[in-house]
Amino acid sequence: MRLGVLCFSLSVVVTAPLAAQNVSAGLSGTVTDPADAVIPAVPIEVRHGETGFVRRTTTNDTGYLSFPELTPGAYTLRIEHKGFRKYEQTSIALNSGEQRSLGRLALQVGDTASTVTVEAEAAQVQLGSSEKSGSITQEDLQNLALRGRGGLAAGRG
Repeated sequence: MRLGVLCFSLSVVVTAPLAAQNVSAGLSGTVTDPADAVIPAVPIEVRHGETGFVRRTTTNDTGYLSFPELTPGAYTLRIEHKGFRKYEQTSIALNSGEQRSLGRLALQVGDTASTVTVEAEAAQVQLGSSEKSGSITQEDLQNLALRGRGGLAAGRG
């Protein structure tokens, strides 16, 4: 019986660190028309900028697209759908463990010979984690130290 418990304990210890390391990234969004109605069955393609690796998917019934398990790096997203202009978004930087939502991607009505290219990258918002970060300046540290001393001195007297 002890041998079974020992084997189980070892397997938990060995596999837990491996599961904690998430090196892939994900990308998602919703494809809409100019009236903000979702568009199902739209073919979508992402291309890794450095390796040229291409992955394709199609939006579901609610216009949702998802690319899980992508290698971190910069990607270009392309959408081509009959009756709409080609849509291209470049320089989508994905970091390890990041799950990025592109939000609503509005296609413009027109022929596929025209292309709408989105080059400006939106601000990155981390939705998959409650982690917060910021910078503390030297002045912040000095003010904190002064406030702490004042509180102690006031409490003694």
